Amino acid sequence: MNLSQKLLLAGAGAAVLGAALALTALALAPVPAPADMTSAAAGQAQEERQRDQLARALQSDIDQRLAALRALAAQPGTARDVQGLAQAVAELAGTEPAPVDAVVHDEMLAWLTTRLTPEWTRGERQPLPDLGPAVRSRDRASAALQQAYVVRNPHGAGERDTLDRAELAGRYAELHAQVHPAWRTTRRSLVWDDLLLIDTATDTIVYSVAKDPDFATSLVEGLGAASALAETYARVRRAPGASAAAVSDAARYLPAPAEWQVFAAVPVFDGDRQVGVLAGRVRLQALTAALGSLADQAWLVGPDGLLRSVPAAWSAAPAAFADAASDVAEDKRALAQHRNTPVGVLPPPPTETLPGVP
Repeated sequence: MNLSQKLLLAGAGAAVLGAALALTALALAPVPAPADMTSAAAGQAQEERQRDQLARALQSDIDQRLAALRALAAQPGTARDVQGLAQAVAELAGTEPAPVDAVVHDEMLAWLTTRLTPEWTRGERQPLPDLGPAVRSRDRASAALQQAYVVRNPHGAGERDTLDRAELAGRYAELHAQVHPAWRTTRRSLVWDDLLLIDTATDTIVYSVAKDPDFATSLVEGLGAASALAETYARVRRAPGASAAAVSDAARYLPAPAEWQVFAAVPVFDGDRQVGVLAGRVRLQALTAALGSLADQAWLVGPDGLLRSVPAAWSAAPAAFADAASDVAEDKRALAQHRNTPVGVLPPPPTETLPGVP
């Protein structure tokens, strides 16, 4: 196996992508065998430079995103926001458990079914999971917040962050109207798809810019439970210090199922006491954009040996690409074609299917 066929990242790129993002491999397509060893050495050196350049670009993107999250988490206002919003959520919940009107649960279930089913079915061949238990387990605060900011939000998908003040009794609506514009601007300037504040005392998402249906839910039993977000959050929930950070592998995420997502999380401290976690969500496609025009030569491979980026060979002929993965189960190949992406389903293409490979 020559260097170009090994699945690894050169140099410092492995330190970040291997340890943090878990996208542990950058494969480069092999070039035709040269006529002499001098050419072979030159070709190998070129491949190493390409791999290192791509690794640095990917590393730089991730480093910048983590640095931005840490800087945000270190701002005194972030700790104030987590604590203030968490207290407002607790006030909505009340001191005594109270049943939530079944009509409210039914309205949320109908909204989820209508909004999530089309996105889910584009990526899965199985039906949308039963969301009833997660919805009906919500407490009074979660139901009220989701009703106000998600279900009855007058703005559609991708624009729900436009709403500053919702029709909601209590202090939460006032606090949200105060802090939301700044967080919305920050999310857009840093190019995250969502920024979330999570209260570590209750494991609840007390704030979200995007207002997807994970907002105001528990990461223990809500829609985001057992997800990449929940796993990433758990790794910094009891952080040893403010410098801690966790980044997930790419994964599908039920509250935002249209594309593969990557999560990052850092702790939020008030003095020497951790009060919450700041998490960010970004689409995998945004991270792999660094591959650009080299998609016919390079691709990312996850720790499971499956693709995390889309090779040009897939874009050119998806059916032929899937058929070439003859050692992959037929249902997996069919799933890749159903999703119209090999990400997370198929391994890198066999070398004989690549352009320029004899």
